[in-house]
Amino acid sequence: MMSRMAAAAAALAIALSGCGGDEPEAEQPEASGLVETLPGCDEVWVAGETLPGDYDGCVIEGNQVKVFSPGSCPSGAEYASYQDTFYAVPGETIEESASGDIFSDPEFTKFTESC
Repeated sequence: MMSRMAAAAAALAIALSGCGGDEPEAEQPEASGLVETLPGCDEVWVAGETLPGDYDGCVIEGNQVKVFSPGSCPSGAEYASYQDTFYAVPGETIEESASGDIFSDPEFTKFTESC
């Protein structure tokens, strides 16, 4: 039988093998053990605040974890997004889409072309 920590590590490895940062929230892995080390998403993703430079992910609710699945910038930096509304490069200011959907927001498009 797999230990809880091994199960959490396996879930994290599977999640990190995915591409992009725009996966629907419902498809995020459930984990245990890891959740104690991650902050709540509502605490992290606040427009105008700084996304922690060591951002690895956050807890949505209960044991559901939003793992950092980075998007790539032309500069080689990686950015994170949350709920298709918030986005930032770790260590920089969190931006919120004015339209509520980063994929239809011209400011997000500019961000991804210049970050």
